[in-house]
Amino acid sequence: MGVVLPTLANPFYGELGDGFSRVAHRFGLTTLLGTGDDEESFDAATGQFVDLGVDGLVLVSPRVPDHRISGLGRSLPVAVLTHDVHPAHTALVRADNRRGTALATSHLIGQGYSPVVFVGPRPRSEGDSVHLRVAGYTEAATGAGLDPVIVEVPPGGSVEDCVRPLVERHGTGLGLVCRDDLTALSASLAISASRLDIGRDIGVTGFDDSLLAALPGVSLTSVAPGTSRMMEVAIGAVASAIAAGATSCTEEDVVLPSSLVIRSSTQVG
Repeated sequence: MGVVLPTLANPFYGELGDGFSRVAHRFGLTTLLGTGDDEESFDAATGQFVDLGVDGLVLVSPRVPDHRISGLGRSLPVAVLTHDVHPAHTALVRADNRRGTALATSHLIGQGYSPVVFVGPRPRSEGDSVHLRVAGYTEAATGAGLDPVIVEVPPGGSVEDCVRPLVERHGTGLGLVCRDDLTALSASLAISASRLDIGRDIGVTGFDDSLLAALPGVSLTSVAPGTSRMMEVAIGAVASAIAAGATSCTEEDVVLPSSLVIRSSTQVG
């Protein structure tokens, strides 16, 4: 089974790559890993897997048009993870991005941080999870009577460069809802450089609850998307189709509940 990740630079995707191998083994499958951060590299990775004769594919956060994903799903079992639009002929498994980010936003507001700002990159595809994460943030902010403020990190831009002006303008009391843990860690660099404390002065949340988030020196409040269960459901869908001799996975859209893991990055005082 081929697994295509967008990148290994994000620790969350590296953890997924390692986890897929363990979960697939329980289903009697062997995994091959590839990366595809844009259409060219995605096509190269999936093309190699098809040429090798893999029995199925798992595509994580694919950054290509959905019709390209559907095309793959017509010829072999394909499961898609962490994507918020359901490509035809595939099994889609995803976290509840809207609710997860709403939980993080409401937590920061409840802790007394103000303003509370969403920070994240521009969407890379129609199914990019940032769409629903922004929606969850916006709903929670407006529901609390606050004006949503969304800071987009442009392609090739630096999270630190985008966060630094926010820190300089608002200082103590600022709350940052970050698109994912990697964004949150990068934002933390800008906060630390300003000699303000994360948590006591500025609240920061991430999304993914990666292993880095739980490290004592990081202690990042983060949304847990049910990663282990996502992998099990996705690989199970591919394995079932392979066992049945089907050319496609049964079409399904599985949304797993998200929860908020609270750590010191949102502990005031």
